[in-house]
Amino acid sequence: MGHSFLVERDGVSGKIIRIYEFETSGVIQRDHDHHGIIQKRFVYDKERNAILEHAGEKDERVKRVLTFQDEIATLSEGGKFGKITRTFQVDPEGIRIKEREGGKFGPIKRTFVFDPRGVMEKDGEEYSDKRLFIFDKEGTSITERDGGWFGKTKRILFGEGLSTDTFRDPQGFLQLLFFID
Repeated sequence: MGHSFLVERDGVSGKIIRIYEFETSGVIQRDHDHHGIIQKRFVYDKERNAILEHAGEKDERVKRVLTFQDEIATLSEGGKFGKITRTFQVDPEGIRIKEREGGKFGPIKRTFVFDPRGVMEKDGEEYSDKRLFIFDKEGTSITERDGGWFGKTKRILFGEGLSTDTFRDPQGFLQLLFFID
């Protein structure tokens, strides 16, 4: 079985910034190419339905944890059982995610709105467009633009042995954000 990769390129120069290598146990983030230094490891914790972020190749300390529940995902920082810093609430239709500071009653920090062509990130609940993730029709790339459809291209993510459509649904998109932000 071959590995699957997500290749992050600069939106202007096209240079490879990072490589995300997908394995059955998790994801490895490398700098610049397939042989680059391991910067982060994301390990799947199936018992907790979570992804644990570790720094570097050998560091076993957990930096952040993204945990999934029914319509909610939480981001914890400061260890395996750290403090919840953000809560993501998916609406019942699956077309909007509200990111709240702290728990599920905290103020809304960002909103992600899904449409057939991509995902728009907005400041607050319905404020200005912050950035846009455009999914190509073939499922081979995701283009991130600052400010919306006509904004500057910040980066492009290419799938190698991996369809970028994997990240189109709310849970997949939250995983993508966890890896790249």
